[in-house]
Amino acid sequence: MKQVLFHLGRFALICITTLTVTHPARADQSQEFMKSSTTFFTETGTFETESNLLIKNTQEVDDALLKLENALSVPHKLATALKTLDNTLDTVKQMIGVAKLVPQTKAQAENLEKRLNTIHPNVKKAAESAEKFDKSVEPFRNATNKAEEAAATCLVGERTIQQAAFGYTDSVEALVGCVEKQPAAEPTAITLLNRSTDSFQKINAGMKKANETYDTTVGLPAKALQATTDKILSQLKQMEDLLAAVNRLQGDLGPINNALAELKKVLDQSVSVSFDYPCGPKMCSQKVPYPCGVKTCRKWGASYPCGTKWCNKEAPFVCGVNTCDANIGMSVGTIVTSANEIEHKIESMLSSTAWEALKVIGINKVVDELKKKADGLFKPVMSKLHLDFPVDLPNLDIFDVKLLTDAVPKFTQLGDAMMQFNKIVSMDSPVFGPNLDQLDKLRVETTGLLRQVQCIAPPQKPSPPPFKTPQNWKKLNQKLKIW
Repeated sequence: MKQVLFHLGRFALICITTLTVTHPARADQSQEFMKSSTTFFTETGTFETESNLLIKNTQEVDDALLKLENALSVPHKLATALKTLDNTLDTVKQMIGVAKLVPQTKAQAENLEKRLNTIHPNVKKAAESAEKFDKSVEPFRNATNKAEEAAATCLVGERTIQQAAFGYTDSVEALVGCVEKQPAAEPTAITLLNRSTDSFQKINAGMKKANETYDTTVGLPAKALQATTDKILSQLKQMEDLLAAVNRLQGDLGPINNALAELKKVLDQSVSVSFDYPCGPKMCSQKVPYPCGVKTCRKWGASYPCGTKWCNKEAPFVCGVNTCDANIGMSVGTIVTSANEIEHKIESMLSSTAWEALKVIGINKVVDELKKKADGLFKPVMSKLHLDFPVDLPNLDIFDVKLLTDAVPKFTQLGDAMMQFNKIVSMDSPVFGPNLDQLDKLRVETTGLLRQVQCIAPPQKPSPPPFKTPQNWKKLNQKLKIW
């Protein structure tokens, strides 16, 4: 935007004043030209003030609505987070009994369970309230969104009018500079300036009326909504802080829940140790001959006894010591939670012979081996189990559904007022449209005059952007903010 417009006009008038002193014969005409120039730049200064005021006021409303609209994403996130936390608390409280079985974590687990039992009812209640609040957000979001779109559309119209009007002043600045070099252009330039001033006066009258209308139809309702907006934003800020706390607690409980599940799985696993022991004499056998009747011979066709018949039989004998194999297996949970009773459990699992043999081999050796294998599974999980962390949450009773419900018709009325006001500040309005068209025609005439008297014509600026439909307002609004 050309904030130096009025100052450029004054610089041009200094040049004209010099021209008047240097050429007394043209004093009257130059005085008239200076008067026309002064009046024109005064009107453009007025236009700048009035149009900037209107844009500033509309921008403030649009920014406030955008801030509110963006903050409305928090309730849904919070409702989802509270529901997830409620489910996680259920799971952790079920699983924490596993940690209570382990001597190393029993005290911390009982303390954590107590603290979780304290906050869980409030979390469950808050999750239900947050869900109801989230459902009430949608009608309010729709009303806010429509009001913001209407405000943004007004900004498009206001900036388009300002851009179109200021775009014409390039030609006037070139015209003022040209008159000093080409005095012959002065009479026609005076006429163009007066006609331009007339158009700007009509535009300014429309802009002043637009500001007055804005104050009553949009400004006052917007100010009246400020207290409601502040309350809603304050509540949404509380929700944002609560969401951060809930996410922090969820971030602590998630790994704990996983570690407890892993601990339960490890405690249910079994480890075993095997050993050999003597379990009686080793028996072998050998063949031993014994008389088992009369031996019969045969000669010349007749049988006759001819001695003693011998047979063989297996005879057992001790040939060494027999070795048996015993396997001792038990769960990691038993080893970890009942370390002092492992010997008794082993004794109950073995025969008397095996138990007596184990005492000779060394009971402690087998117990230590079982503990070593159990620790190999147990300790990695324990390193993940950190049960001492804060579980406190901010105030959970912050969901005022009525506040949003009551605000819906108010923001709907504001949106309707902005939509009606847009008709006043559009390029199609009966005030701005025809007079901006007249400035375009004057631009053509001014350019023609500059070329006619052989002054350098200013580069042609692109036409003002056309009025956009509501679905494109955001993109255009962003672009126009650079002016």
